[in-house]
Amino acid sequence: MLANRLLPSSIHQARSPRLRHVGRLAQARQFSVQPVLDVAGQQFLDLSAALPFPPSFPPYASTIIAVSLFIRVAYFPVYDWVCFIAARSLLQV
Repeated sequence: MLANRLLPSSIHQARSPRLRHVGRLAQARQFSVQPVLDVAGQQFLDLSAALPFPPSFPPYASTIIAVSLFIRVAYFPVYDWVCFIAARSLLQV
């Protein structure tokens, strides 16, 4: 009520189409992470069931360890190269 008395209705009408347009753009660009996490979690469980670990190893924990080791081994050459480039740039100065 107080806002309606302070601002004339013509200001509300002038601002509302622009604000609705911005709101629609924000809704169109919204991205939900939850479906991606659900699919990734399900695929991870499928991977843990498919890997041939001995029965004495817990499959889910063993898969977590195997995936983390694989990622570290896969990224080690990239990390080594970045460190080499950084050291070379420090020596050139």
